[in-house]
Amino acid sequence: MISILLAVRNEEKNILRCLDALAKLDFPINEMEILIGNDQSDDRSKELILNFIKDKLCFQLIDIQENIGTAKGKGNVIAHLAHHAKGDYFLITDADVAVPTTWAKGMKAGFEKDKKIGIVTGFTIVSTSHKKIIDILDCIDWVNNIGLMNIASMLKIPTNSMGNNMAVSKAAYFETGGLEAQPFMITEDLAMFKAIVKNKWQFAHLHSPDIVGVTHPQETFYDLLQQRKRWLNGALKIPIYLTIPLLINGLFLFFLIPLLMLNWQIGLFAWVLRFAFHAANLTYFALKIGKAGILKYLPLYELFITFFNPLVFIFYLLPIRMAWKKRFY
Repeated sequence: MISILLAVRNEEKNILRCLDALAKLDFPINEMEILIGNDQSDDRSKELILNFIKDKLCFQLIDIQENIGTAKGKGNVIAHLAHHAKGDYFLITDADVAVPTTWAKGMKAGFEKDKKIGIVTGFTIVSTSHKKIIDILDCIDWVNNIGLMNIASMLKIPTNSMGNNMAVSKAAYFETGGLEAQPFMITEDLAMFKAIVKNKWQFAHLHSPDIVGVTHPQETFYDLLQQRKRWLNGALKIPIYLTIPLLINGLFLFFLIPLLMLNWQIGLFAWVLRFAFHAANLTYFALKIGKAGILKYLPLYELFITFFNPLVFIFYLLPIRMAWKKRFY
């Protein structure tokens, strides 16, 4: 049996799209439960959820009113839901994500290669349905970053998971003591991943169309910066041997400018070399997940991240609190 865990806080704009996708999952209904944790929403989220699930027996809404252990925010909701869950595997997604009908089967299959796999990570992309260039570039950035995580996984190097598209075995989760026993991190997916790997469980990252979730793009550029600030907060907590290349790549502009001033041919060669690396990574994974259409934007993407990533780093250093669902950390 599987338990799908969904944390919801003020998601009236997105929740019906998410629930509709979960209701269409191609999975035996008697082997699945969908637990929805309402995290003190003050909009119409609860009303919409109750109306949607009233005739769907495998759905259950649980109101979350207090913190458990060290857990806060989404991590607290997942911790509560885990204690209600009956399944052997916990599949976790977000309220702004729509998963394909094959998602549950595909994620559960990720555990079948090795009995010691404790956590499986899916693949998420940003919707480009509105054809806005910033959304397309954001989508490419997701594919690039998740692709790099997949490469590390192939090399048996632990990095992180994706909290909007992941699955955890019940045994691995509770062996760690649950999220309520971990030091609080706003990136609860990293906290869970680190705890499970520390307990000697294996991990798997998947990259096939059957497990690709589609999330909404950020509404404003400021929201995008806030999202990346949260990501960077988590990324800087991964092992130092991974943090250093991450920072070198992210702050490439600060290395490129002196190189161009010193010798423009060397600087240009370095830039082309990085572009070739990104292009190879993106081409491989875009084809694997059926998103080849984004590849024509690769030169524009390279230009975009060369300037955007340093901006994210500067924003991270500013004394602006991280915001998430009307909460500040």
